[in-house]
Amino acid sequence: MKRVLSLLLCGILISAGVGPARAAESNVLSSNSVVIAAVYVGSAADAGDEFVVLHNQANQDLNLKGYALEYKAATGKSWYRKAQIDTDLMVGPHADITIATKRDAQVELTSGLAQSGGNVRLVSVDDSVLDQIAWGNGDSPEASTAPAPKAGEAIERTCDDVSGTCSDSQDNKLDFRIVAIDSESDSDTGPNVVNAPDQSQEDVQQIEITELLPDPASPLSDGKDEYIELYNAGGAVVLLNGWKLVDEAGHSSKLDGVSIPGNSYIVLYSATTKLSLNNSGDTISLVRPDGEVVMTTPNYGASKVGRSYGVTPEGWGWLTRPTPGVANARLSVDVEDSAATSSKAKKVTAKSTKAKSASSKSKSPKVAKAAAAAKDTTSTSSESGDAEQTVPWAWLVAGLGVFAVGYGVYEYRPEIISAIDRIRAKFAARR
Repeated sequence: MKRVLSLLLCGILISAGVGPARAAESNVLSSNSVVIAAVYVGSAADAGDEFVVLHNQANQDLNLKGYALEYKAATGKSWYRKAQIDTDLMVGPHADITIATKRDAQVELTSGLAQSGGNVRLVSVDDSVLDQIAWGNGDSPEASTAPAPKAGEAIERTCDDVSGTCSDSQDNKLDFRIVAIDSESDSDTGPNVVNAPDQSQEDVQQIEITELLPDPASPLSDGKDEYIELYNAGGAVVLLNGWKLVDEAGHSSKLDGVSIPGNSYIVLYSATTKLSLNNSGDTISLVRPDGEVVMTTPNYGASKVGRSYGVTPEGWGWLTRPTPGVANARLSVDVEDSAATSSKAKKVTAKSTKAKSASSKSKSPKVAKAAAAAKDTTSTSSESGDAEQTVPWAWLVAGLGVFAVGYGVYEYRPEIISAIDRIRAKFAARR
């Protein structure tokens, strides 16, 4: 029995040493482990041909499972999830991965990066922001914005090809430069032809849902006075012919004839849309003419009478008061989790042709890999399953330790009693 006790104690010590080390294994990276190395917002021939390059700054392999790329229009209110890494994706030391709409890539990107300005950020599995870039008139840069690229150009982070590290001064203007990707020029189509991007591509992420009123206070009624507020974060008027709003049950309302001026709101009441926002909870999706879901609001759960549910810089939640047609009021004290932004909402990715773009000539070593869609810098691992649950080792060791001490006292009680008697006799003799 004593031998079993000794083995048990050894097991406890081994577990205490191994357990925390295994629990510490995680793909939660430090804020400078992976950076956005390049952003390409389309060519003159195809505004939807877009890609983002991520670069591993570390000296070890990193697993990007659970990471996501999010986009916000230049002056938008919400971040949208553009790409999600759902499976194990290993990137080697100082290597790159490509996230693209039409080029061969490790991860698919949903199109809609505005050339004139926008914001892109890389989000980790714990919802922290690892890196962020704004260009042109984007309003959420690190320090100051990077320059806006022309068609066929990319915004590229300055990197040292020898060390494999890229600059990260926390200032987009200092860290990024403009590089040419496509050799074709606009003059190829004639001197008087302007290849303006298609509105559905340029403005797809400029329109967003910003506020819902599911339960108007009396004397207002659900059938007439519920509303859905839209915001145009772009600078130009957008006509929403072919667009529609769809609730969680699949009921839809077409937006034909509806237009929104640049940097403006529009309020669509239930008397017009015929959509009913359920008081028990609902979501609203904004759908493009081609069927792609631009965004879906978070489900607001049980409604609050006379209160609207909207987005602010703090996130989605119940507002202090309804604010139709203007910027939203602050969130109330019962604010929802700020992580529940429209970037966390459900999204249906539009079907896209994975045809490789012919205009992939690059004058930059970094983005040349993305343009060529090289896959040999990464490897996918399928051996790891779900992340191991963290074990409360400290409590387990403490409990087993108490058990071991108690058992030891019980096992060696004759010896302990004899030792106590000898000590008493010794002190009695000295008296």
